[in-house]
Amino acid sequence: MPLCDRLIGRAKQKSRRNDISQGTSTKNCDLANADLTEFGAGITLYNRTRYILRELGLEEALKSKSLSPPMGCRKSDTQNGYTFKTFGESGNTGAIAVHRVEMLNLLSKELTADTKPAGIFNVRFSKRMTSYTQDSSGVTLNFEDGSFAQADILIGADGIGSPTRKTMYTGLSERARGTNPEHADDLMTHALPIWTGIYIYRFLVDSAKIQAIKPDHIALSKGISWCGSGSVGLISYSSEMWL
Repeated sequence: MPLCDRLIGRAKQKSRRNDISQGTSTKNCDLANADLTEFGAGITLYNRTRYILRELGLEEALKSKSLSPPMGCRKSDTQNGYTFKTFGESGNTGAIAVHRVEMLNLLSKELTADTKPAGIFNVRFSKRMTSYTQDSSGVTLNFEDGSFAQADILIGADGIGSPTRKTMYTGLSERARGTNPEHADDLMTHALPIWTGIYIYRFLVDSAKIQAIKPDHIALSKGISWCGSGSVGLISYSSEMWL
């Protein structure tokens, strides 16, 4: 049985509690009444992720928040450009695009609502984990505010500066240090993020300025992946799609 199936099965057991902690950059935030303050780019969800959401009864709620029309890849370096790939229900991948805020809203509201799977998830915002320890009894999570939590399993989907990754590889390195110093050094190279040499910029452009120049510009009506030569590219979508 795949790992995701087992996790879904555990999540569906009402006697088990599942905590989701979302760290934010808000320093002076009332944790008991914290609102969703995290922002970010659009994300694409493929079949495996959608399967998990479907098993939890959330796929229909997610689809109602997805980008419409769906995002696509467009060839535009010729006089008559054309869209050669569309990500949507009719595509081979079955991928759909949503904004990150919509995804977090879905997790925080739907999973804690008074419907299935009610009572099995506890979503906490402004809880930034700094490290964890583990022993035969489970995992202890240490948070920036001095609090801690205990769990059977820790899934660290915490981004480029992941304290989960740092703690895990630091521990592996320390255990290997006595018998294989070279391997220990190699493990530590995985503990921290390494710059790949590529820059990615994210910014907002007032759609009114684009409309003034070209009212029917394709970027005003759908999300587009503009593919350039080498590693140069641009992904655009209108914020009006999410509001």
